[in-house]
Amino acid sequence: MRVEEVIDKIRDSSSLSDGRLPINLLNLKCLGQASHAPAFLDRRRFGLIPAINCRLEAEHAGEETAGKRNRATIINGREVDLAGSTAFSLFAERGSFTGFHVDNPDGTWVCNLWGLKVWIFASKSDQSDTSKFEAEGDEWIPESVRITVLEPGDILIMPPGKIVPHAVLTLEDSHMVGGMFMDTHCILSSVEKLLWIVGHPMVTNENIPLQLTRGWNHLRDLFLEMEPSSADRAKFDELSERAKPI
Repeated sequence: MRVEEVIDKIRDSSSLSDGRLPINLLNLKCLGQASHAPAFLDRRRFGLIPAINCRLEAEHAGEETAGKRNRATIINGREVDLAGSTAFSLFAERGSFTGFHVDNPDGTWVCNLWGLKVWIFASKSDQSDTSKFEAEGDEWIPESVRITVLEPGDILIMPPGKIVPHAVLTLEDSHMVGGMFMDTHCILSSVEKLLWIVGHPMVTNENIPLQLTRGWNHLRDLFLEMEPSSADRAKFDELSERAKPI
């Protein structure tokens, strides 16, 4: 939507009694939110996504450079935007609700700048619950839940390599910032999670970042830098074969 249209909708507000649903903007441009990121993300082990993106840019340009880009790198008509998942901005009006889903490509952190948000998690998980979630997606209703209320300044972290179905309810108009990240210490479980999402697209509300599959060889190189065991190397290669059709 154009900026003017978004502003008009916010000014008009929403009224459930009039049949006007609240707006829930999940893809706003990110401005100045980097300072809200948790400090642990500065550690090298959590820099997988930026590292892969940087290597893709260098691969396309034919050279490596330490300077910032003056223009976007385009591959096959699309910008290399894997690093775009590392930062996002969200605005939701009171009453907005997002059904159960998992984030991809991996872990997520969110910081609530103002308003009140409720993160809803299933309180138990077994194969029966997982099968229902795979089939029903955001219409799935777990048998029991636990909730976390985010007040202004609160940060919530959902770890990489873990399948964390969650739903989100907005109690007061809210603006949040956040991002996604991967961890070199759990690449195998992150790849298994990604393949599970590909096989069950109902479980997510986002597209699989194709730049990650284009940079798979760089992911493998970063994995090998961790000096994994022979068994783990074989496991990664087996998962890679399953990932090729993506």
